[in-house]
Amino acid sequence: MRTSVKLACTIAGMAAALGAAPSAQAQPAAVESVEAGTFLPLAFSPQVGAEAGFASLTTSYEGGGERAVFEAAAEARLLPWLAVRTGIAMRSNPDQKRPLVAVRAQVLDQASHGLDASVGLSYEPDGIREAEGRMSLAVAAARRFGGVGLMTSVAYGQDPESDDRQVDARAAALVRVGTRVHAGLAAGVRGDLFSDDPKRKEGEPELELTAGPLASVAVGSFAVFAQMGIDAARVDTMKTGVLALGGMGASF
Repeated sequence: MRTSVKLACTIAGMAAALGAAPSAQAQPAAVESVEAGTFLPLAFSPQVGAEAGFASLTTSYEGGGERAVFEAAAEARLLPWLAVRTGIAMRSNPDQKRPLVAVRAQVLDQASHGLDASVGLSYEPDGIREAEGRMSLAVAAARRFGGVGLMTSVAYGQDPESDDRQVDARAAALVRVGTRVHAGLAAGVRGDLFSDDPKRKEGEPELELTAGPLASVAVGSFAVFAQMGIDAARVDTMKTGVLALGGMGASF
């Protein structure tokens, strides 16, 4: 009798463990970062607590600007609501290498306030060995409706002389279509409000528009993502072309 009871308890414990295993393995570590918008190439995530930190690499071809772009970024959470980021963006037309240092603070969270929101401050030197650059202030907001996430952000930037002022607006919608797979749409516009900077590089667009569908797949702590769409840029005249973007990220 005692042996039967022990055997029954053992089988019940094994069944419970096996039943719990799929749910424990169902959501890779990177899924939370993906759903927070951490790796979205055309959107800023307002969430700070989705991960302790992340790193990402992105490469793209922007047909409107006829240029290749490579971006690398890494972020670490300092406090539950505060994170610091560093990175670099390299563009081929015009030839640019712009480092980035940024800090962002989450001021609202959906559980308590109905939506996530953050405020960020960033500085982009004009080059690796340049001190002068652009300071930007960004506000981002997001809300999830079950498996659907909506994100938007607006940033204003200017140089210290105030002779180069720019606005950057982005929006994205992301849908969970599988345990590891997400798909959606993302769009962004960046343009000059005012610019008569004599140091401005020739060929730098005064207006850029980008939009298209995207998809991501999470595997463990890693996620790969891609986007195809339309890119438009105006230097002297407006030119349009294809946007082809791919990258990967890791959360930790």
